Order: sequence, then structure tokens, then C-alpha cells
Amino acid sequence: MPHLSTLHWATLSLTFLFIFILFLTKGWWQNTPTYPKQKLNSFSKKPNS
Repeated sequence: MPHLSTLHWATLSLTFLFIFILFLTKGWWQNTPTYPKQKLNSFSKKPNS
């Protein structure tokens, strides 16, 4: 049953990734809601070239 195994792994990976991203985003918004905005502004204000 290699097909079942693959499907199981795919589902597990997807679920884990989704939960991880959700947790990270929630943590970001709860801890520092201005962190992502500040970082974006900093990058926009400071050009690379």
C-alpha cells in the first residue's frame, strides 16, 4: 500500500504546514501587530541599489 502511505504523508504534511502557518501568523498579530508593517516600511524606505 504505497499509495495509501503517500496520501497519508501528503495529508499530514499539509495539515502540519497549515497549523504551523496559522500559529505563526496568530503569534505575530498577538505579539507584535506592527512588526510586519515596520519591516515592510523599512524595506521600502531603504532601497537595495
